[in-house]
Amino acid sequence: MASIKNEHLLLSSSVVPAVFLAVSFFRHSPLWIIGTGLSLFAMVALLPFCRKRENLWMFIFVAVFGTPVNIFLVKEYTWYLAGDDSRVVTFFYGALLFFVLFSVEEIVFSLITRLIWRKQYKLFPKDFDEQY
Repeated sequence: MASIKNEHLLLSSSVVPAVFLAVSFFRHSPLWIIGTGLSLFAMVALLPFCRKRENLWMFIFVAVFGTPVNIFLVKEYTWYLAGDDSRVVTFFYGALLFFVLFSVEEIVFSLITRLIWRKQYKLFPKDFDEQY
């Protein structure tokens, strides 16, 4: 019986960020996007394979769940940067905005993750620094 509860907990913790993300698109509300970010932390905390590797998994999950948010924000706010420029310039402004948002999200989420979970496995072997 305990394993059934754990399986439901694991399934629900992995589905909740996707639900928050879908609702944020339909509602066009930034509060739901914040809920997506908070549910990502809950998902990393609850999934057993993320233990001691929280920073790595947060990087992967933010990339997966952050990409649709970034595309949405680029579609909404590229006109503000590009103004009345041509479509090519607007496209490049959109690509620049997408990568800046992606980079900032990854940095912020990994800093917060490192503050919450300080003890983690090292991602590189011990002799990695000596070789390179």
